[in-house]
Amino acid sequence: MGLAGKYLYKERILVSSLYPFTIEAKAQAPGILIIEDNAPTHIHHYHNSFLQQLDLHKPIWQANSPDLSLIETIWCEMKDLLKAQMGPRTTAAGIRQVVVQVVLPPLLTYKKIKRIPSLMLS
Repeated sequence: MGLAGKYLYKERILVSSLYPFTIEAKAQAPGILIIEDNAPTHIHHYHNSFLQQLDLHKPIWQANSPDLSLIETIWCEMKDLLKAQMGPRTTAAGIRQVVVQVVLPPLLTYKKIKRIPSLMLS
């Protein structure tokens, strides 16, 4: 994916959704991290300066490290919590409300999330 793809990812996903959501969640969980895989679009240096300006952090993620890929377990649990709270016609605003009020609080205290920094340092 070229520079255009990285730009679109930043503008349409990071700036419009992920960063504002993370800033809002940071009030409840000051140590929150943004975790992305090593897709070229996610790791391009084009995103780093803006991430730093917002004082948001992303761990250095090793490529092809299934032992660190705890996010897969968390995604499954998050999907289950979402499905239990949403109907087929839930709006984007409704999904956001469910994530903030129902899904995020237990995930922020999830012991596997807390283990990630120690795994990365070992």
